[in-house]
Amino acid sequence: VAYGTAKKSSFTGSAAVIKADKIVSGSKESFDKALSGKMAGVRTASATGDPGSMAEINIRGVGSISASKSPLYVIDGVVTKADDDMNYYGKTQSVLSTLNPEDIESMTVLKDAAAAVYGARAANGVVLVNTKRGKAGKVRIDFKGEYGVLAHTKMPSYVDGVTYAQLMNEAKMSRFQDPTYSDEEIDILRYGLDPDLYPNVNWRDYVMHKTSPSYKATLNISGGGSTARYYISGSYYDEQGVYKTRDYNSYNTNVNYKRYNYRANVDVNITKSTVVELGIGGWLAMHNSPTTDSDKIWKSLSALVPLRVPIVYSNGLVPTYGTGDFLNPDAVINRVGYKERSESKMETNVSLKQDLNFITKGLTFTGRFAFDTYADQNLYRTKSPNLFHAEPQRDSNGDLVMRNVSSAKPLAQTSDNNGTRRFYTEASLNYDRMFK
Repeated sequence: VAYGTAKKSSFTGSAAVIKADKIVSGSKESFDKALSGKMAGVRTASATGDPGSMAEINIRGVGSISASKSPLYVIDGVVTKADDDMNYYGKTQSVLSTLNPEDIESMTVLKDAAAAVYGARAANGVVLVNTKRGKAGKVRIDFKGEYGVLAHTKMPSYVDGVTYAQLMNEAKMSRFQDPTYSDEEIDILRYGLDPDLYPNVNWRDYVMHKTSPSYKATLNISGGGSTARYYISGSYYDEQGVYKTRDYNSYNTNVNYKRYNYRANVDVNITKSTVVELGIGGWLAMHNSPTTDSDKIWKSLSALVPLRVPIVYSNGLVPTYGTGDFLNPDAVINRVGYKERSESKMETNVSLKQDLNFITKGLTFTGRFAFDTYADQNLYRTKSPNLFHAEPQRDSNGDLVMRNVSSAKPLAQTSDNNGTRRFYTEASLNYDRMFK
């Protein structure tokens, strides 16, 4: 608990504890999502279902509508402020979102006054995470491989073009207006006689898969003796998005997230009263997606009715029903380029624990030093296609009358990168002795 330990029977503050066996149940790519529903008073919510997205964590609700709502994180004794979180495509990413759940030994959440020992920075609570360490004994090797199928929990249902036209007519007539579609036009829709001017497209099925796969593999080795103990682990995670890509591109426009995690914790007894603990951990993540943000893709999809435009006009031109956020959803996924983001972080910490019983019984000294580095690079390859819209009437020869809505722009490339470094030092004297 905070800078020390306490028995549950004697601890009067508000805290919740979760152990490793509860954390790793179920296939989750990140620690924050694995917490959902497992701790009282801890709320987790994902703002988006994109692969690699984070879950927002709040302890006992939201304390502010304008200031930071994130708790203070303490990983293996190293304090990490919420302000130190990485920036992920404009969204604050939780410190826990890149931890491998298999590496976590336990987590404690301090609530309300129990978090006061960390001061004002712990106004939203404190999350204490301890990673696994080696234990004396035989070498233990654990391997775990997982395959998962991801699906949307709930999706809206859309009617087909014929039903939409009939409901549109019904709405108009209920307001004493003339119907929009004649019986002949509804028959054209029903039998697909003119897919250019009277299309009937299920856009959601055309641009999205119903499910997407995920893969995860973890290998860890632990063991040691009375002098030195170690825990070493490595993991790989790969999650695919639900967008359907087209073979006319030489690059991938689907959302994809890959992450490699590594961790090594070593404890060495220098003397009978001196213990040195060394921890090295980190990750490398790669994210691929269309240049169009997911919220704009969904906006384009939800605003498009099945009989507005076809997938492609019979003359080979690419259709659209508007500009800006109201483009052909297949075009905003597959015809506007893609972006890549690579991130890496390395965390190192060294602690020295010295028993000072030779001075007085119960006195100990702890010193800790941590050094973290983070770097990211973004690569954007953007372009714009020629987009057209057909006039409602054909010309005298029966050909489509096309109107150019958006002109093509060639593939262009931009990039940016940044990096940060952080140092942390801590020293403490602890006196724990009971007098009888």
